[in-house]
Amino acid sequence: MCLDVTVPNKYCTLEMVALDIVECDVKNRIIVVYRPPYSDSHPQSTLTDILGSLRELTAVSYPTIIADDLNLPNIDWSNLSGPNDIFCCSFIDFVNDAGLTQFVTSPTTGWPKNGTFPFA
Repeated sequence: MCLDVTVPNKYCTLEMVALDIVECDVKNRIIVVYRPPYSDSHPQSTLTDILGSLRELTAVSYPTIIADDLNLPNIDWSNLSGPNDIFCCSFIDFVNDAGLTQFVTSPTTGWPKNGTFPFA
């Protein structure tokens, strides 16, 4: 059974959807979020909204999967490091703080590094 998860209205400008999957008394949350490349007219505001929404939506007592394309091609996911810019550093901090684990270890498209990796 799929249950819609309401993304708070304050994040209505984000390209994001979330749902809970319940099967045999096991619940999992799936969050899908997209940030188009070079589309931010207010990158700090977008960063704050993406991280705020992910913090709120992952604050559950059951497993959460985040499938994202945040267009962060300069993050080295194998070492969880990246350039010293606000978006990369803040997202890496979020991944560490939330205790997320990377499951995809290679690019999901033809690009050599595309910054698209689901976390759980």
